[in-house]
Amino acid sequence: MSKEEALEYLKLREIDEEQAAQIHELVGGRMIHLKSIADDIKSNGTLKDMRKAMFSKAKNQLMSAEILPSRRYHKDGAKIVRELLKKGSISEDAYYTLVGTDTGDKLLEANIFAFHFNSREITFQSTVMKRYCEKKSAFWESQA
Repeated sequence: MSKEEALEYLKLREIDEEQAAQIHELVGGRMIHLKSIADDIKSNGTLKDMRKAMFSKAKNQLMSAEILPSRRYHKDGAKIVRELLKKGSISEDAYYTLVGTDTGDKLLEANIFAFHFNSREITFQSTVMKRYCEKKSAFWESQA
Protein backbone atom coordinates (compact mmCIF):
# COMPACT_ATOMS: atom_id res chain seq x y z
CA MET A 1 0.00 0.00 0.00
CA SER A 2 1.10 3.61 -0.44
CA LYS A 3 2.80 5.59 2.29
CA GLU A 4 -0.33 7.68 2.79
CA GLU A 5 -2.50 4.57 3.13
CA ALA A 6 -0.04 2.98 5.56
CA LEU A 7 0.08 6.11 7.72
CA GLU A 8 -3.72 6.35 7.65
CA TYR A 9 -4.00 2.70 8.72
CA LEU A 10 -1.61 3.31 11.62
CA LYS A 11 -3.54 6.45 12.59
CA LEU A 12 -6.73 4.37 12.68
CA ARG A 13 -4.87 1.94 14.95
CA GLU A 14 -4.17 4.92 17.25
CA ILE A 15 -0.43 5.05 16.57
CA ASP A 16 0.91 8.61 16.84
CA GLU A 17 2.26 10.32 13.71
CA GLU A 18 5.92 10.22 14.69
CA GLN A 19 5.87 6.54 15.54
CA ALA A 20 3.78 5.78 12.43
CA ALA A 21 6.44 7.44 10.26
CA GLN A 22 9.15 5.36 11.96
CA ILE A 23 7.13 2.19 11.42
CA HIS A 24 6.64 2.99 7.75
CA GLU A 25 10.35 3.67 7.36
CA LEU A 26 11.08 0.20 8.78
CA VAL A 27 8.46 -1.91 6.98
CA GLY A 28 7.13 0.17 4.11
CA GLY A 29 3.56 -0.52 3.08
CA ARG A 30 3.50 -4.26 3.70
CA MET A 31 0.22 -4.83 5.52
CA ILE A 32 1.27 -7.95 7.41
CA HIS A 33 4.19 -6.06 8.98
CA LEU A 34 2.14 -2.92 9.68
CA LYS A 35 -0.52 -4.99 11.45
CA SER A 36 2.04 -7.01 13.40
CA ILE A 37 3.81 -3.92 14.71
CA ALA A 38 0.54 -2.11 15.51
CA ASP A 39 -0.73 -5.17 17.38
CA ASP A 40 2.51 -5.46 19.34
CA ILE A 41 2.55 -1.77 20.26
CA LYS A 42 -1.07 -1.99 21.38
CA SER A 43 -0.09 -4.85 23.70
CA ASN A 44 2.68 -2.71 25.24
CA GLY A 45 5.50 -3.78 22.94
CA THR A 46 7.98 -1.25 21.63
CA LEU A 47 9.05 -0.37 18.13
CA LYS A 48 12.64 -1.01 19.20
CA ASP A 49 11.74 -4.58 20.24
CA MET A 50 9.82 -5.15 17.01
CA ARG A 51 12.73 -3.86 14.93
CA LYS A 52 15.08 -6.20 16.77
CA ALA A 53 12.78 -9.19 16.18
CA MET A 54 12.27 -8.36 12.51
CA PHE A 55 16.00 -7.84 11.95
CA SER A 56 16.65 -11.18 13.65
CA LYS A 57 14.27 -12.87 11.19
CA ALA A 58 15.96 -11.07 8.28
CA LYS A 59 19.36 -12.25 9.47
CA ASN A 60 18.06 -15.82 9.77
CA GLN A 61 16.74 -15.65 6.20
CA LEU A 62 20.12 -14.41 4.95
CA MET A 63 21.85 -17.17 6.92
CA SER A 64 19.52 -19.79 5.47
CA ALA A 65 20.17 -18.42 1.97
CA GLU A 66 23.91 -18.62 2.70
CA ILE A 67 24.45 -14.96 1.76
CA LEU A 68 26.07 -13.77 4.99
CA PRO A 69 29.88 -13.38 5.09
CA SER A 70 31.86 -16.64 4.88
CA ARG A 71 28.85 -18.47 3.44
CA ARG A 72 28.52 -20.22 0.10
CA TYR A 73 26.68 -17.45 -1.81
CA HIS A 74 28.11 -14.40 -0.05
CA LYS A 75 30.14 -13.09 -2.97
CA ASP A 76 27.25 -13.30 -5.44
CA GLY A 77 24.60 -12.25 -2.92
CA ALA A 78 26.70 -9.22 -1.98
CA LYS A 79 26.82 -8.13 -5.64
CA ILE A 80 23.03 -8.09 -5.79
CA VAL A 81 22.62 -6.41 -2.39
CA ARG A 82 25.08 -3.64 -3.37
CA GLU A 83 23.23 -3.00 -6.62
CA LEU A 84 19.82 -2.96 -4.94
CA LEU A 85 21.03 -0.62 -2.19
CA LYS A 86 22.37 1.70 -4.88
CA LYS A 87 19.50 1.53 -7.37
CA GLY A 88 16.43 0.18 -5.57
CA SER A 89 15.77 -2.34 -8.34
CA ILE A 90 17.66 -3.96 -11.19
CA SER A 91 16.54 -5.60 -14.40
CA GLU A 92 16.22 -9.35 -14.66
CA ASP A 93 19.01 -9.29 -17.27
CA ALA A 94 21.34 -7.32 -14.98
CA TYR A 95 20.56 -9.69 -12.12
CA TYR A 96 21.44 -12.83 -14.03
CA THR A 97 24.49 -11.19 -15.61
CA LEU A 98 25.81 -10.45 -12.10
CA VAL A 99 25.34 -13.93 -10.62
CA GLY A 100 24.46 -16.42 -13.36
CA THR A 101 21.32 -18.47 -13.82
CA ASP A 102 21.83 -21.23 -11.24
CA THR A 103 22.89 -18.93 -8.41
CA GLY A 104 20.30 -16.32 -9.40
CA ASP A 105 17.49 -18.85 -9.22
CA LYS A 106 18.76 -20.20 -5.88
CA LEU A 107 18.85 -16.68 -4.38
CA LEU A 108 15.34 -15.91 -5.63
CA GLU A 109 14.06 -19.14 -4.08
CA ALA A 110 15.45 -18.00 -0.71
CA ASN A 111 13.01 -15.04 -0.65
CA ILE A 112 15.69 -12.44 -0.04
CA PHE A 113 14.96 -10.86 -3.40
CA ALA A 114 11.72 -10.60 -5.35
CA PHE A 115 11.12 -10.90 -9.08
CA HIS A 116 8.36 -8.64 -10.38
CA PHE A 117 6.89 -10.39 -13.38
CA ASN A 118 5.29 -7.41 -15.15
CA SER A 119 8.30 -5.09 -14.92
CA ARG A 120 10.93 -7.88 -15.11
CA GLU A 121 12.71 -6.18 -12.17
CA ILE A 122 14.40 -7.59 -9.08
CA THR A 123 14.01 -5.84 -5.69
CA PHE A 124 14.43 -6.77 -2.06
CA GLN A 125 11.64 -9.10 -0.95
CA SER A 126 10.63 -6.63 1.76
CA THR A 127 11.45 -3.21 3.14
CA VAL A 128 12.57 -4.92 6.36
CA MET A 129 15.16 -6.92 4.40
CA LYS A 130 16.34 -3.74 2.69
CA ARG A 131 16.65 -1.93 6.03
CA TYR A 132 18.61 -4.82 7.55
CA CYS A 133 20.99 -4.87 4.58
CA GLU A 134 21.44 -1.10 4.87
CA LYS A 135 22.21 -1.43 8.57
CA LYS A 136 24.75 -4.17 7.84
CA SER A 137 26.28 -2.43 4.81
CA ALA A 138 29.80 -3.57 5.78
CA PHE A 139 28.69 -7.15 4.99
CA TRP A 140 28.25 -6.24 1.34
CA GLU A 141 31.40 -4.27 0.61
CA SER A 142 33.40 -5.53 -2.34
CA GLN A 143 36.16 -7.95 -1.42
CA ALA A 144 37.96 -7.50 -4.76
